[in-house]
Amino acid sequence: MKDAETILTRARATISDYCQTSCNADCCKIGSLKMSPAEAEIVAAGDTCQTETVGDQVRVQLNPCPMLRNSRCSVYAQRPATCASFPLRTAYLGGEKIIIAGRCRAIDAGIVDAHLEELESMGYEVFRSDDCGDESQKLPCFCDNDAPSY
Repeated sequence: MKDAETILTRARATISDYCQTSCNADCCKIGSLKMSPAEAEIVAAGDTCQTETVGDQVRVQLNPCPMLRNSRCSVYAQRPATCASFPLRTAYLGGEKIIIAGRCRAIDAGIVDAHLEELESMGYEVFRSDDCGDESQKLPCFCDNDAPSY
């Protein structure tokens, strides 16, 4: 039997292919992301984007991400972990591991529905993008982004 991380890795690879060929990088154009200081140094290098230290991480303002070139990530192979795991994250709600599927054209297009259904069949609760940050459910968002509109 496969574990959740294996399924998430496959789903992220599917999304990565889509992202590199069909996406308009909407998620990279608004909001902010938390990342390690080393990642923030790469992303903010030579740019005037705002950064703020938050604990042991740095919040980088994206308006848009300074690494975008013609709506493509110029550091894709070395992008920050928070970017690489987007839009599928794991989190804990009431001590139970859950999967959050963030707002993304790939999610909206349904290209990972089979992976998400497989996770649900294993007993994981999968929250879709519209649930992200839902105060009534106390769901964590994985970034500080406003939901992209497209």
